[in-house]
Amino acid sequence: MFDFDGLLTDTETTMVESWQDEWRFHGLELDLERFWPGHGGDVTEDRYDVLAAAVGAEFDRAASHARRTAHRERLHAELDFRPGIRAWLESARELGLRVAIASSSPSGTAWPRPRRPGCSRSRSRIRTSSPRS
Repeated sequence: MFDFDGLLTDTETTMVESWQDEWRFHGLELDLERFWPGHGGDVTEDRYDVLAAAVGAEFDRAASHARRTAHRERLHAELDFRPGIRAWLESARELGLRVAIASSSPSGTAWPRPRRPGCSRSRSRIRTSSPRS
C-alpha cells in the first residue's frame, strides 16, 4: 500500500506551481515560507482564504479555483512516476501482487496518466478522499 501524495509522482511540485501561478494572476507573490502548514491534511480552503484576503473584495473564489485546478491538470498531463516506481509496479504485477493506493486527494488526481505504459489499474485498488459512487 502506498500513500500516494507526492510519493509515486511529484504532485507537490504541481500543487505549488498552480498556487504560485494563481497568486501571479492577481499580481501577487506567494510566500512559500507561510504556504506549508507543517502537517498533513487538506488545507485548500485556508489557502484560498489567505489569497482572498490578499486580493480583496474583488476575489472570485470559484473562478480562482477553476483557473488553478485547470493549470494543475495541464501540469499533470506530463507528470509521470518518480524514478524506480514503474519498476516496482511491474515487479508487483509479475509476482501477482495487488497494489493499493491511498490518497487524501480527490479521485481525479489519484493515479497518473492511466493510458501511459506501466500505469495500468489492473490488480490495483485505489482509495481517495472522494465519496464512493
